[in-house]
Amino acid sequence: MIAKRRRANALLLYICFMPVRAGNINAFDLKLLKALLNLKINRSHLADVSTEQKRDLCKRYNKDEGLINLSPDHLNRIWPKRKEILHSVTLSSLNQLCIILKKDYRWHLFTADVLQFHPGNIPNDKPYLNLSRIEKEKVDKAIEDVFDRYRTFEEFQIEVIDKNDNLVAKKKINIESNNDETLDIFASRVYIELSTRKAGIPIDENNDVIEEIYNSWYKLFCIVRDEMKLLPATYFKNKYSYPAIQMAQEILNEILRPHLTEHQSKFRRWFDNAKRNSKNKKLAPQELQKQYPNYANLIQSMREVNKKLIDTSEKFYDFTE
Repeated sequence: MIAKRRRANALLLYICFMPVRAGNINAFDLKLLKALLNLKINRSHLADVSTEQKRDLCKRYNKDEGLINLSPDHLNRIWPKRKEILHSVTLSSLNQLCIILKKDYRWHLFTADVLQFHPGNIPNDKPYLNLSRIEKEKVDKAIEDVFDRYRTFEEFQIEVIDKNDNLVAKKKINIESNNDETLDIFASRVYIELSTRKAGIPIDENNDVIEEIYNSWYKLFCIVRDEMKLLPATYFKNKYSYPAIQMAQEILNEILRPHLTEHQSKFRRWFDNAKRNSKNKKLAPQELQKQYPNYANLIQSMREVNKKLIDTSEKFYDFTE
């Protein structure tokens, strides 16, 4: 009995203190992060950072000098030479790697900044080595396009990282100047996104392409999240005082996220494979998607999400009057 209790306590401690994973990670993001680290340290995105250089990054923790709070052995493990950064890396480690790029930089800021460069239809649950040949080619081309445009790390920092920081800072200053106006602007922007996308328009399952709906929902998710990031943190201490903020959080966490987590990657993987099958070349996307094995459950869930988004859009309209 005592031994069982000890094992149970040990398991509970492990669960409570286990490292936080970064969730779904796009292989492009990890590959681009490594290339940018190479570019900053060795002036070339193709030049691998040496083991000794990694040790220098860990000599003593100092964010101002780009030194990070990781052990050299751990850094070498998660960032192996001639390989991609491990897909299973923790959020804490990713944040530390981003600090090398810029003081106080974080993984969520990095992924938001580089979203504009993303190649389409790259699954978030696969490391680069497990991607198909076509998917790898898409990632590699997107990476090369970035470095054809930005030849030095300083160019990338000024045009991408710092530019986005400055835009966010300016918006925050304007927002904090008038709380009532801030919430009106926030609600109006969310309403516009809901009402002009597939999110706020009834789904026509005979004519709509599910892949396009998912693209629209994903962009909606990102835009609503980015609009929320512009709000002062004080607004989130009691979100129930601000119905628009509460509804925005519901869009992300209660309407979109559960469906996307359960269905999106499975459908996209099946749809990509089905499109490559020579037997399906003459089928329109609307016909092909109906062959998905779980189509009935998928489309029913999409209808429910769509209805909730339309209802929420109508509630947001009240804030714009």
